[in-house]
Amino acid sequence: MAQNNRNRSERKPSEFSVSRVFQFDDGNVCFNLQVGRVTIYNCRVANGDNGEFIAFPSRKVEPKKRGEQPKYFSHAYIRLSDQETVDIINMVYDALDEQKNG
Repeated sequence: MAQNNRNRSERKPSEFSVSRVFQFDDGNVCFNLQVGRVTIYNCRVANGDNGEFIAFPSRKVEPKKRGEQPKYFSHAYIRLSDQETVDIINMVYDALDEQKNG
């Protein structure tokens, strides 16, 4: 039987940066998110019931039964704190401002 020998430690703050920020004509914004040495391509800033959030790349799967809603499955995901989400969204909008001004 497999044993769980994982070390449980406090989550260390990660280094985040954004690149290739692009705003479409309809106002949607997409970007690449670098988390340490990993890059997650095609993230989006989305509006939800509780405000803006980061939507990670996903694919749509059509329902198998009539009347069901389609489901979306993420290709990549990282759990972000509320503050990390706000910081990343601010970085995205700062990058957009730099593109417009300069």
